[in-house]
Amino acid sequence: MKNEEIMRPQAGRQPVELVSIIMPCYNAEAFVGEAIASVVHQTWQNWELLVIDDGSRDASLQVVSEWARKDSRVQSLPNPQNMGVSKTRNRGIGLAKGQWIAFLDSDDVWEEDKLARQMALATKEGAGFLFTACSIIDQHGKHLGAMAPISDKVTFAQLQKWNRITCSSVLLGKEALGSLRFEHDDSREDYLLWLRVLKSLDAAYALNEHLVRYRVLSGSRSANKVKMLRDTYRVHRHLDTNPVLSALFTLSHFFNAFRNKYRQVQA
Repeated sequence: MKNEEIMRPQAGRQPVELVSIIMPCYNAEAFVGEAIASVVHQTWQNWELLVIDDGSRDASLQVVSEWARKDSRVQSLPNPQNMGVSKTRNRGIGLAKGQWIAFLDSDDVWEEDKLARQMALATKEGAGFLFTACSIIDQHGKHLGAMAPISDKVTFAQLQKWNRITCSSVLLGKEALGSLRFEHDDSREDYLLWLRVLKSLDAAYALNEHLVRYRVLSGSRSANKVKMLRDTYRVHRHLDTNPVLSALFTLSHFFNAFRNKYRQVQA
């Protein structure tokens, strides 16, 4: 199956299925407005955006509230206290009304046809778990490169060796997600969930198109490679993988992360 074969939605055709987009927010006043704008400008218009501020100490909540006043599909749902990103996303899942769940971090950006392209692929393949390729930007929005190319499908066995699924690119059917939720607040909290979801599916379906701009900030969790490797090992141990295999999978991640970094520099 080639991605270019996927039909784009017909102009003027009104989408039916509601997509619930969950956006945790913490001290992101410099970026959250751009993230919200990228949702508002989606060609797929049947969505709700649940922006959950997690006790920001900057003006993030004011930025979100202003967007909520301008567009009723944007909902400002601040946590009563700081809960961490996993519990915040889980709260969003519990409040979501849509048949589909998407995630967008408050410092990332979607291209305008991201949802439409994924919903078309979901219909074509009967898929319940979808993701896309990503470009990489810095805090100023400058293009830094791209993550390594992805294949059309990723199985559980493949995902064990290398996680190429970026949270802000994911679209999940509620049926595929079921009762599964994020479990830990570390650099790999999403990876564990993707593995658990894929255990009951044949594959996650991908669009090898840069439909998400993934922002890398200095000092961010995603920039700390050593911690990410340690957390990767813990993910496999949480899945009851034996210590030797867990170490081998972690080494596979290390190799692929190094290779991906080289590709970013060359992009």
